[in-house]
Amino acid sequence: MDKLTTICIYSLFFFCNPLAAQHLDVEGPAKIKGLFDLRASPHDSSSLVIGKAAGINSDFSTSSYNIFVGRSAGFSNLSGKHNLFLGYKAGMDNEGGEANTFIGNQSALHNIGDHNTFLGFQSGTSNTSGNYNTFIGTQAGNSNTIGSNNIFIGYLAGPFSHGQDISKAIAIGYNSRADCSNCAIIGGTGTDSVSLGIGTTSPKAQLHVAGKEVRISRYGHSDKYFQFRTDGDQLDLDLINASLYINTDNDHLVTMG
Repeated sequence: MDKLTTICIYSLFFFCNPLAAQHLDVEGPAKIKGLFDLRASPHDSSSLVIGKAAGINSDFSTSSYNIFVGRSAGFSNLSGKHNLFLGYKAGMDNEGGEANTFIGNQSALHNIGDHNTFLGFQSGTSNTSGNYNTFIGTQAGNSNTIGSNNIFIGYLAGPFSHGQDISKAIAIGYNSRADCSNCAIIGGTGTDSVSLGIGTTSPKAQLHVAGKEVRISRYGHSDKYFQFRTDGDQLDLDLINASLYINTDNDHLVTMG
C-alpha cells in the first residue's frame, strides 16, 4: 500500500485529531470540483486559518475577515478584524488590531496597532501601538514602537533610535534613519550615505540635478520663485516677483532683484 497522505486542517476544532468526529485522509491523487468550504469556525465564514496554533485564541463570534497562514500567525488575535498575517509568528501578539497586512516570518511580532502594512522578515517586529505605517524590507522599521504614519523602505530603515516617537517620516535605503517627524531621508550616513541623482544615472555630487531648470518657490506663493536655467549657453539665475538675499558669516548682506 502506498504511503498514506493526510491533509490537516488546523483550526479550533483540529480536524486531524484522531479522536475528532471529522478528519480528511487522502490516499493518492485528489481532485475537488465545486465549492470547498474551508472556514475557521462555524461562527465565522469569512476567515481562513492555516497552521499550527495560528489564530488559536480568536473569538470568531467577534472577529471576522481575517486570514492567518503560518505557525502561530495571529496567535493572540481575539477581536481583530480585516487582518492578513502570512508567515511564522506574523502578527503573533495582535489582539484587537484591525486592517493590518503582515507578510514575513516574525513580521509585526508585537503589534497591537491598526492599518499597518509590513513586508519582509522581522519587518516592524517591535511595533506596538503605531498605526498607518508602511515598512518594506528585511527588518525594516523594526525599531519603531509607537510612531505612526511612517514609511520605511530598505534593510534596517527606520527611526534613528529604538522606540523614538516620530510620525510622517520617510526613510528609504539601506540603514537609512529618520531623526525627525515630517521629513524624508534617502540613504544612510557616513559610509552608508548615497548620492542623489535627478535626471542622471551617475550623480557626481551628493545632489546632482541634470535638466533644463531648477525652480525654488515659496510655499503657497507659486508665482514667486527663482530658478536656475541650463538650457542656454550660460547658467542663468532668474528672479520672478521676488528678491534674493545672501547673508554672509560677517553679516554682510547682498541683495539681488
